[in-house]
Amino acid sequence: MHYTLSIITNEKPNEELIEELMLPYAEEIDAIPKENLCFEDGFWYNPKAKWNMYGVSSIQIPTKKGFCDFCKVKDIDWSYPRTVYSDYLQKYNDIITGKKEVFDNEGFNHRFSTKEIYAEYCSAILTPSLLIDGEWYDFQKKPFDTINLEELRNDINAFKKLVMKNPESWIVFLDCHI
Repeated sequence: MHYTLSIITNEKPNEELIEELMLPYAEEIDAIPKENLCFEDGFWYNPKAKWNMYGVSSIQIPTKKGFCDFCKVKDIDWSYPRTVYSDYLQKYNDIITGKKEVFDNEGFNHRFSTKEIYAEYCSAILTPSLLIDGEWYDFQKKPFDTINLEELRNDINAFKKLVMKNPESWIVFLDCHI
């Protein structure tokens, strides 16, 4: 499974810092202290495992000066979603009517139950997971074909509230796989 993760940190993100923050959630157990592992059915595993591979995301963060890989939280352009929402409504219509193709049209039709949910999700500054202060948060726990617009907006608002706890902190998006 691939997903995007936001990391919030008090220090400017760099490779070593990201590795340190991600380590407790690694699927690979060699670097995890044994007291943090579980043994079951003859195998050791990390019960907190969330990834086996990651890298800086291709999704960039909208700021007041453009787009970037990482920035201070206070520099995020939270108004950006409103500027592209109508574009995503049109894109949804184009996909449904066959004017525009996506990798898997059938999967697309089942993934987003309404054009409003599609537009809200695609235009939002939201990642499915967030790592902040050593705590891992998962959003969007329900499949999109069962989520309603109010639930999605609640996730977006909860994400923003957590991210904005410290405007002077830094944010970086990672693409993760498990």
